[in-house]
Amino acid sequence: MKVLKLSDRISIKQNGLEIVISPLSYEQKIELAGLAKIDAGENVVKTMSQIAKTLKACVKDIKGLTNYDDTPYELSFVDGYLSDECVDEIIQTLGNEEILQTMIKAIGGEMKVEGAEITVSPKK
Repeated sequence: MKVLKLSDRISIKQNGLEIVISPLSYEQKIELAGLAKIDAGENVVKTMSQIAKTLKACVKDIKGLTNYDDTPYELSFVDGYLSDECVDEIIQTLGNEEILQTMIKAIGGEMKVEGAEITVSPKK
């Protein structure tokens, strides 16, 4: 069995994009699970809120995006977390892209997703 350290980096390449993420801590996973609520016996997940908080906590780099003036898109961070502005921009840009779904699978430990290249490496 392989162990993902919180300092490891997971690189996901799919459809010309690359997102580099870190695993979530136990505390972060609990916080994200807390966004789900039971409604009339069914699990109703606040999906957008979960995606936003997941992006904020784990995205460390993104490649393959450019601004409208053709300059490379750059991430900004606040206290080690992706800024709210970047979270909004990524969701607006990649909201329907497969790479976000693949990212969620990789965070859950699924490292083989058809159509994606996923690699794990120690933080440099």
